[in-house]
Amino acid sequence: MEEFRKFEKNTLITMLAFFIPAMIMMLIFVIGQFAPFGSVSVLVADMRYQFVDYIGYMKSVFFGNNDMFYTFSKTFGGDMMGFAAYYLFNPFFLILVLFPNDMLPMGIVIMLIIIMGFMGMSFHIMLRGIWGNRLSSLIFSTAYAMMGFNMAYINCIHYFFSIMMLPLVILGLYRMMMNKRPGLLYIFSAAASVISCYYIGYMILIFTAAFFICFMLSDIVPYADMKERIRNAWTVLYSTLLAVGISAFSLLSVLLSLQGQKKAILKGLMFSRNFSILDFFSGMYQGSFTGNISDGLPIIYSGIISAVFAFFYFANRTIKIREKICALAVFAFLIIGFWIDALNVAWHGFAHPIGFPYRNSFLFSFMTLFIGYAGFIRIKDGFRKRNANILVALFAAYSAYLCLRGNTEIGLKSILITYLSMAVTLILIVAMNEKNRYIVPALAGLFVLQSADSLYNGSVSVDAYFGDKFSHEESMDAYKEYIDSTQEMVDFVNGQDPSFFRMDKLFRRTHNDPMMFSYNGLSHFSSCETDSAKTFMGRMGFRNNGNWAFYGNASTSFADSFMGLKYLMSQHDECYRPYKKIYSKDEKYIYANPYALPLGFGMDETVKYINMIQKDPFKLQNDIAGRFSKTNYQIYRPVKVAEEKLYNLTREDNVYTKTDPDSEAYIEYVLSVTSDNLMYMYFDAPEGQHAKLYINGNDMGEYFSDYEWSVLEGGYFKPGETASIKLVLEDDSLEIDNAYFYYESRQVLKAWYKDAAGSACSISEITSSHLTADVDVKGQADFIIFTIPYEDDWTVKLDGRKVRPVKVMDALLAVKAPPGEHSIDLRYYPKGLIIGTPISVISLLVSLLMVFRPGRKKDHADRNRKAIGRTGREAA
Repeated sequence: MEEFRKFEKNTLITMLAFFIPAMIMMLIFVIGQFAPFGSVSVLVADMRYQFVDYIGYMKSVFFGNNDMFYTFSKTFGGDMMGFAAYYLFNPFFLILVLFPNDMLPMGIVIMLIIIMGFMGMSFHIMLRGIWGNRLSSLIFSTAYAMMGFNMAYINCIHYFFSIMMLPLVILGLYRMMMNKRPGLLYIFSAAASVISCYYIGYMILIFTAAFFICFMLSDIVPYADMKERIRNAWTVLYSTLLAVGISAFSLLSVLLSLQGQKKAILKGLMFSRNFSILDFFSGMYQGSFTGNISDGLPIIYSGIISAVFAFFYFANRTIKIREKICALAVFAFLIIGFWIDALNVAWHGFAHPIGFPYRNSFLFSFMTLFIGYAGFIRIKDGFRKRNANILVALFAAYSAYLCLRGNTEIGLKSILITYLSMAVTLILIVAMNEKNRYIVPALAGLFVLQSADSLYNGSVSVDAYFGDKFSHEESMDAYKEYIDSTQEMVDFVNGQDPSFFRMDKLFRRTHNDPMMFSYNGLSHFSSCETDSAKTFMGRMGFRNNGNWAFYGNASTSFADSFMGLKYLMSQHDECYRPYKKIYSKDEKYIYANPYALPLGFGMDETVKYINMIQKDPFKLQNDIAGRFSKTNYQIYRPVKVAEEKLYNLTREDNVYTKTDPDSEAYIEYVLSVTSDNLMYMYFDAPEGQHAKLYINGNDMGEYFSDYEWSVLEGGYFKPGETASIKLVLEDDSLEIDNAYFYYESRQVLKAWYKDAAGSACSISEITSSHLTADVDVKGQADFIIFTIPYEDDWTVKLDGRKVRPVKVMDALLAVKAPPGEHSIDLRYYPKGLIIGTPISVISLLVSLLMVFRPGRKKDHADRNRKAIGRTGREAA
């Protein structure tokens, strides 16, 4: 009966550890009026511009013919397994499969409520496993679930499963240290943290190593001798290697996926300081997150109660000095890692993070809560009121420093609320140490205070992301309207044309719309895109700003046709290009491109010699067009620049500098129009800048910016007219290497297409990673070119025989084929999965055999008897 009551108590507290933070998270969403509790969409920052679209694509794997190996919704094609391992392996995402795309923000709110519940449960299980079952652990488990990091990083939903696993990793580590043998809890929880998000898992493993070393040296865990310490360290090491081995199928997939990027490992790696060390602890004030995701300080808020008890841990004279020094060493290890730029870069996989510069700061909060709880359970052993007075004095002095320094993150309101919370905490601590009858009321007071603290800080942190939260742009209605109307357009095209093609849009919610709507597009933004794909897009006249490439304002009719863009969705009721309008509804239109090639076609052998570093995108496109046959197709002809006028500018080489910095300055290109064909333009420059473009006085918006710097349509003009193209400077100077103006000949474009279509493939999509193609190679074609990024992971069979594909045009997949009819089979097998899966299976089997091998219990008992014998002899 006693065992049953104990089980009931354990179950009740564990369930409360789940439901309390879940209820607080729900209250935050209710107060913030986030759907489904209000009209505001929870989509902010990266969740808005990336993750919700990735989840939309993930759903297409369940309900469509896409798979997790490859996708054509990522720029013009790319690895999906590594991408999924980076972003989509959070098991909680399976909840979102139940929600339609236009309801995903609501689904994310429900998911976050559930996640915070499991986060609290996980931390409670750790505390119970190390210190025993206590109802008071709910104060700290709630604080872990609702820590400032989780609230400030609420948009980074792919991190949360790994962060939830951290307490279980530490509990598994503790059990391995106590039992002196490997344990499945540590191996599996560490593996799960890496599989779910290798980035966070990597940080957890580094922290675990530091935590283990300090734990071992602190003498908290008893060891018989140095040999036993070394043996235990070896056990932890190979258990960690097994955990990494189990995750190999995921880890190798994502690492190989990132291989095509130019990650700056040594470039810019400096030992400079990221912030003033005296400002660091301002992050422990309530409401310290102000929505700044670009720089700022590490987000270390874990609640006032945990910080107070962590202080009393170090002030407690009954706790060994050695134990305190080891705990301080872990804190110092983390702080220095934030502070020194090179170490912070190392924490982030040797790549400078873009936004959210301290993504490992949840580890500091975990350590504060861990030490805070250790201080809490020993508070009656060494509490002194004098220490409370010292804490108040330190708080007052540090708050005065922040005020005098003019800290922009912490205001008087934050200082006052933090002080009141600290004062109430101290009063309750004094009360529980005065008389035993005050313990229960004091603990209840601490629990209520922690709940209020979590609710307030969570609400303030989430709201910090929004300028005008209740604007239509931030509303659930706006999101739903966009998803529904665009999905209707995509469905219309797919209903009209079952073939394999690309399409894209001149309007967007994000660069990842192709993933949300599961169409084959030319736009994407993530950390898992290769530089070669982005560079190729830029050279073809589309926008590539280094971080992403996307369709934007498009390039040319030839670029569209070459890349297989068969349909164009637009917000404009007319299209300058020779496309036919096939859809019109609610000021949205779809145009069909009659000259779009399929994604595979024949080209001359000289395709290998195309100069892809050609700065002039129009010359490059003419060159590409001429490689289909022996005909030199000049689709683009230059426009004559009659005059280049400078207003309030001086020019030296390619640099234009304002004469009077306070007056307007611009470059005007006066063009002599000799054709009624569509005119295009492009301006080449060494880097992004700030200027506005005007065509015949019409404001065309920014140019040289992150979003607007590609080949641009100039419109139609009559022969004999002049066209005025102005670049108005928004800075004191502007660098332009070259300005290109060209006509596009519709007649030559049509002739080129007729020629190129002769050796075009008929492509069928079996799945997103398996294509088949039939082609009749004409005499002048030597290669079958696929407008698919070249990767070694492609297996290509020509007429049933495996052939080795080659890379052409610095980016594209090609197969050499003799004249005649051929069938081609293309399958994408991710190398990381092929190499990693056997490693994962072997590591899993070794882990199970090692833990459950026959005789393990007998070996452990023998070691215990020997240790007891040694201890007895030493005592004698």
